[in-house]
Amino acid sequence: MLLRKDILNRAVKIADDRRIEALHVMKNNMRILDLLSDAIALAEDSTRVLDRAFGSAAKGGPPRIGNP
Repeated sequence: MLLRKDILNRAVKIADDRRIEALHVMKNNMRILDLLSDAIALAEDSTRVLDRAFGSAAKGGPPRIGNP
């Protein structure tokens, strides 16, 4: 989430710049934001699956899946 915020802040700074380089960077930033949003959604989905199956990790203890 912090990375997404940082990229958004950088994008705002070049939002009105019409130079080819700025437009290229903005296009990359938008793609990165989309990919980060997808990654966050996948991670949140995995957390929900694990929470449902094994309880919340916030309580501490051994790993819920895999080897310690």
